[in-house]
Amino acid sequence: LKSILPELYTAYPNMSMSFKIVNTRYPKIEFYEDEVFINIPVDVSVMVNDSLVFELAINMTVEAALYNVNHVVSAVVVGSVHQATLVSSVLSDDITDKLDDVVEFVVTKTVLPELNVVLTKGIDIPTSDYVILKKGLLEAHDDFLKVCGEIELTDDGRKEIKKAAEDIFD
Repeated sequence: LKSILPELYTAYPNMSMSFKIVNTRYPKIEFYEDEVFINIPVDVSVMVNDSLVFELAINMTVEAALYNVNHVVSAVVVGSVHQATLVSSVLSDDITDKLDDVVEFVVTKTVLPELNVVLTKGIDIPTSDYVILKKGLLEAHDDFLKVCGEIELTDDGRKEIKKAAEDIFD
């Protein structure tokens, strides 16, 4: 960060610096057979000795490769795009032209590695013997979870449905 924002280090030499990153809403997740897109809006505060120096609002979309192995769906980050807005700054120099570089540094060093830990762990979806997730959308809200999806039945899925229908009507 020193090479990106030398004015920060000039204004606050040899002082303790930290980042505070906060989600501003739940992520929106769209997935397809082999990729997932996660939209994550965050606020980033850059603090020196616990005092706010500048704050950014970032709308970030992360792309990850999606894997389904032995009922576990996992992913690995392959890239991200973002739009940043400078919310506030106490620096005397205008840093607007350096926002993309600052955000790239923060995202690459903090958000993406943490997200990769969660994504590579994956989640167990035991229905993968019966259905293939083609595409979908997950949207969390304060009082509900919106889940939309397109699935395809596997041969085993068709057999199970046929068997259940035969049991009902026999």
